[in-house]
Amino acid sequence: TGNSIIDSTVSDRIVEISTSGKATLSNVWIQGGNENGWGGGGIYNQGQLTLTHVLVIANFTSAGGGGLLNASTGVAHLADVSFGNNTSQNGGCIENYGWLSLERVSLTFGNAANESGGMDNGGTAIFKDANISYNTSGMDGGGIYNNDHITLTNVTINDNTSSNGDGGGLWNEGNVTLVNVTLSGNGAENGLGGG
Repeated sequence: TGNSIIDSTVSDRIVEISTSGKATLSNVWIQGGNENGWGGGGIYNQGQLTLTHVLVIANFTSAGGGGLLNASTGVAHLADVSFGNNTSQNGGCIENYGWLSLERVSLTFGNAANESGGMDNGGTAIFKDANISYNTSGMDGGGIYNNDHITLTNVTINDNTSSNGDGGGLWNEGNVTLVNVTLSGNGAENGLGGG
């Protein structure tokens, strides 16, 4: 009748999946990860990962992917997952270099010193029925920074901020497909392209 909570008490990430590993997590909170240097404050995936009904909150890394780092070998499926208050250098909530599907996922209150408080995408990411809001980046792409392939269907990107760069909602250097997407209330405080 409730979620189990995995809360780190040491300076390390919570979950790590190797290239040959497979993991399925459901009905669990991942919180308090603190990783220094490699990325993936909450979860670091190099293999096959499935998350359902998971809350990923208050994780930190000094590198990329405060909540989740999906490596170039990683294949991850996320459904009914919420990210909140995760912090990193790039990709406050998620940094993706592999293949990632996200359905009914929210990325909120992520913070990145450099690119993308929400998601930094350097792989293939497919969003459906998602919300990306109230994220902040020090440089480009407050909500999303994309330099590979991303598809957004039925997605709201709102109230994200790039504090010292461009593309408050979405910064794109790759291929992006938008289907029924709302961009609202995003801002680039000292740059171009609020939306």
